[in-house]
Amino acid sequence: MGNVREWLFTPLVRFANLAELNDWLAIRCRELAQRKHPCHAERTISECFQEEQRLLRPIVAPFEGYVEQMMRVSNTSLVRVDRNRYSVPVRFAGQAMSVRMSANQIQGWPRLRSLRLTSESLGVTNLAGRRDVKILPPALAALNAQKAHTFSLKSNPVFHNPETNQRWQGDHEIWKTWQSTIRRAEVRYRRPYQTRHTYASMMLSAGEHPMWVAKQMGHSDWTIIARRYGRWMPSADDKAGEKAIAVFAKKAFTEYPDY
Repeated sequence: MGNVREWLFTPLVRFANLAELNDWLAIRCRELAQRKHPCHAERTISECFQEEQRLLRPIVAPFEGYVEQMMRVSNTSLVRVDRNRYSVPVRFAGQAMSVRMSANQIQGWPRLRSLRLTSESLGVTNLAGRRDVKILPPALAALNAQKAHTFSLKSNPVFHNPETNQRWQGDHEIWKTWQSTIRRAEVRYRRPYQTRHTYASMMLSAGEHPMWVAKQMGHSDWTIIARRYGRWMPSADDKAGEKAIAVFAKKAFTEYPDY
């Protein structure tokens, strides 16, 4: 009955802006921190936190608090988020979209499906598997910039041969343009395929999850990612494992002191 009474008769708090909400949350957290710890009744939550704080690892990448979900845009160019409907550009109607919700904004970008390659498009005989690739904001900006140059062409390709203004006719044409570009940039020659390795190493160095990187690159599991790009994954520090000991070992000694 205590909980029901609290739910029914406690007035809901309201705030004019996020600053007031954050101030109230800070005060509320300090009040709750003075309560007894659920596992160590002789100490407060604040005291236990002060002891555990030295075991916490620093965040190496910028922390972005958000919830991300895959949603499908309706035929009327709407997505439903938390009981509200938001409009998106009509070109995304009927497509899947990744929606990221944070405290003060909602962002969304489409999922790019890989092209089904045929002998007519690139001179190959194998058909590529279909997969979803998340377009990161810098890549989406690059595609929009390219759109100004190629969107009006009759064949409507994203990238085209700048000498003919037509779709690329096989990888040999791409290779010739790549060579001249590398030469003008005055860098050591690398195959175009090297950009795939660059992408993987950049994502892993930034701390992205290996399984997510594997799916982005079309692998069914992340064993090849660990084997080929393991050196780019953030290495464990000297305090690795202490958090597990603090959580499980202390509990084991408390529940089974004779062992």
